[in-house]
Amino acid sequence: MPLSRLRTVSVLTFSLFLVACASKQTFPVAAGQTEYCDRYFAYEMCVRDHNRDGKVDFMYFADTQEVFMAMPGFGDTNTTGRPAHRCIQPMDAAMQNTASDLLTINGDTGAMDKAKIKSRLLLSYSRYVAKVNRCHGTELAADESAFGEGDLDLELAPFP
Repeated sequence: MPLSRLRTVSVLTFSLFLVACASKQTFPVAAGQTEYCDRYFAYEMCVRDHNRDGKVDFMYFADTQEVFMAMPGFGDTNTTGRPAHRCIQPMDAAMQNTASDLLTINGDTGAMDKAKIKSRLLLSYSRYVAKVNRCHGTELAADESAFGEGDLDLELAPFP
């Protein structure tokens, strides 16, 4: 089995294991909570219930404020007050339901419950990865100054 395929199977198996351990629980939305931010890998991302109906309307990066996933009608700057990421994805109902569970996290939420919700979110997001990677691949292919050895500003010593 090629290494890349083995790696993909391992990641999916691990993700499914995490989700299998997490039973779907319904948590009440914390009173008045319309936004939740947390760190996922290297990024701090936020979810927002813009129209206060208890459902997440869009997700954005905390540092750039760029919306990267949105329900129909919530992907433009006029509605959200935030710029749209160039690879913005339309959020489907399943992703919206999973993301909305983040709004239930509060100071009383246990670490295990929080981890279960985040794991379900990451598994839901995995359905979007191929489209996002294609978008970013197009972006990198168009960028002649993509990251490379010259970006490290190192002087390499001659090989003896």
